[in-house]
Amino acid sequence: MSARFTRKTLPQELAACANWARVDLTGWPEEKSLRYTRLKELIQRYLGWKPMAEALTAYKITYEQLLRALNRCVALADDGKPYGWRALEPYCHTVEYSRRSPVRAMECITRGGYAGALGALFRQQPQVQELLDEYLLTGKRPESVPESRVRLHGAHRYFLTLCKGIPVLPNQWPFCTERLGAGAIAAYARSFWELHYDEIVEQQHGEKAKAKSKTGRGIRSRLRAMAPYDVVELDEHKAHFIGTIGIPTSKGMRWCPIRRVTIILAVDRVSGVVLGYTVIFRREANAHDVTLAIARAIGPTPLRTLSLGGLTYPEGGGFPSGCIPACERCGWGLLLVDNALAHFAHVILDRVRSTVGCAVNFGAVRRFERRPIAELVFNELSRAGFHRVPSTTGSNTQDSLRRGAEHAATKHRISMDAVLDLIELVIVDYNTKRGKANFGIGGLDYLRDVTADASFLPPRLPQPMPEDAPLHLTIERGRIAGSQEKGVRPYVALDEVGYTSPALANRWDLIGEPVLKHIDESNLQRFEAFLPEGTPLGTVEAMGRWGESPHSREARRQINALLRSGELVLERGENPVVAWLAALAKAAVDKNRNDHRPKVTEEASQLAEEVRQNAVDIPTVEETPTPPISHPTPPTSDGARRAATPRISVAAIN
Repeated sequence: MSARFTRKTLPQELAACANWARVDLTGWPEEKSLRYTRLKELIQRYLGWKPMAEALTAYKITYEQLLRALNRCVALADDGKPYGWRALEPYCHTVEYSRRSPVRAMECITRGGYAGALGALFRQQPQVQELLDEYLLTGKRPESVPESRVRLHGAHRYFLTLCKGIPVLPNQWPFCTERLGAGAIAAYARSFWELHYDEIVEQQHGEKAKAKSKTGRGIRSRLRAMAPYDVVELDEHKAHFIGTIGIPTSKGMRWCPIRRVTIILAVDRVSGVVLGYTVIFRREANAHDVTLAIARAIGPTPLRTLSLGGLTYPEGGGFPSGCIPACERCGWGLLLVDNALAHFAHVILDRVRSTVGCAVNFGAVRRFERRPIAELVFNELSRAGFHRVPSTTGSNTQDSLRRGAEHAATKHRISMDAVLDLIELVIVDYNTKRGKANFGIGGLDYLRDVTADASFLPPRLPQPMPEDAPLHLTIERGRIAGSQEKGVRPYVALDEVGYTSPALANRWDLIGEPVLKHIDESNLQRFEAFLPEGTPLGTVEAMGRWGESPHSREARRQINALLRSGELVLERGENPVVAWLAALAKAAVDKNRNDHRPKVTEEASQLAEEVRQNAVDIPTVEETPTPPISHPTPPTSDGARRAATPRISVAAIN
């Protein structure tokens, strides 16, 4: 047992009772409140080196009780600080209970008498506690498959298995009790999980609980934005509803469901206004999509022309770069992104930083507390618009709002244009919505008021020079190919396709020279080429049938992969883009022949993404009629005699 402190031996940092944690006496019984007040006054007098004999006699408290209360107050709590006046609270335990007397077996029906038995067992057999702790932490047992989640009954069974391996415990605790120590193990497991919550939260409670547990720690972020455009958050989200794409067929229009769209938002942290966004139908976003959202945030960004009649934008709505002159071509100080691979591209780390004039801060994936405003914006968009669509998928698979999203999308024919209109309307409506975040006015009105103040200097970017490449273009290096000996004129290769122009085709002196390619990944029909020193080579176009139809870079890669594998076969002179689109359309229609059970297909989603980027025409699909069911011809008498006799007849089965 450690020696007790007196005022002579107590360290000075512990004796500063003025800094001890205070206690609220509201609701305490009078007797306990009086005892607390007397002990507190005596401890203050004692640490103030005042005479104690008369005060102890007046309060009827012994010197031993005073020292015991003092040592309880200076004991260290779990947070590393003294308990302070909290130690004087009723039933406050400053030292963990430790059983001293040996555990003796009693009758199984006996209640009580085993307090601290589990702790005593762990002190005698530390290997049992080590193995049990490892199991509670990781779900792993020696020579066994790890469990996805540890449950109390599983921990109890494993504890009994460990105890059975100890020869000195055949008739001792826990085998001498009615429940075999189940209550003690349950209390120990819960206490262990609370102590190691950050380590077990994902295994025990799931990924969402792990992400949520990172918030609410009481620690204020050091990345604090003081004015608009100080900090911009960029994040990607899946919209909670499904749309369709109309594919023309010989029997009319066939509506096929497409996967949920991904929305890339660039949001100002102070005002909460969406500066720009991009919508894609692919599974994952790439660097081109991210830079396109950033380019639209810089602006100027006009409103989308709505394709559906009867829809109008709210008055004064839009995006800051398009409706507030002072916000046109404004940069920002810090861009917050996550650790997705698309954000590590050269165009993000180099061109975005130099063009926008910002630093890039990377946070972990699924750590939404690093970008809370973007997460809040998407939740508002879902609540205000996306969850109200008939084809909503809800927030999870068990959401009551999720009622046949695919069937609802095809029934109401929610086209791709309607999906894009809905997203634009919901975002613009959010930008004009009044709320307490901006002191009762809309986000755009808040920016108008701030920019009208002469003390605010908008971070305006300089006007781009004609020689500057737009931010959404990808710049790649390559070499000019060709051969005079073989008669191959100079050309530039991109994704297995040659590009040339009348001017480049006659520049034999440039063969083997490096070249810079300014590529618009949404359409690879042509691009501009430059020499490293900046000399323009003009616009080069794709050779062959590749230059006839607009197509994205993702489409080019998929077509090349299908051609290499033999899954896509072209006839002589056939356009590869048109053939690929026709194959996608036919596959999407074939997989959705059952009108009562439509399903989202990869082919329909790819087709929708290509139409969104280039507004290509979808080839008409020739639907073949379903062949009628042919009934077997009744056998002749001669054939019936030669037919095999079944071992079990229908009459026998019935």
